[in-house]
Amino acid sequence: MAAVSAQKGLCICVEREADGRWIAAAVKLPGALAYGESQHDAEQRLRELVFRILADRVAHGEPVPEAANALFYTR
Repeated sequence: MAAVSAQKGLCICVEREADGRWIAAAVKLPGALAYGESQHDAEQRLRELVFRILADRVAHGEPVPEAANALFYTR
């Protein structure tokens, strides 16, 4: 994995699969993984999923990462 800025944020990994689909994952947020037909589509789906995961954790009194924003990079 490539180095990411020292800013606070969720580390997001975006890769193109062998079949042409894009996959985006929030490295330290279990279950935050999304596919898309384009890089933008995968990133957008991941953003939506991350918000749902974090909202669910807050609703259930579970801890959430300190990060308030996501840093995106492509490999």
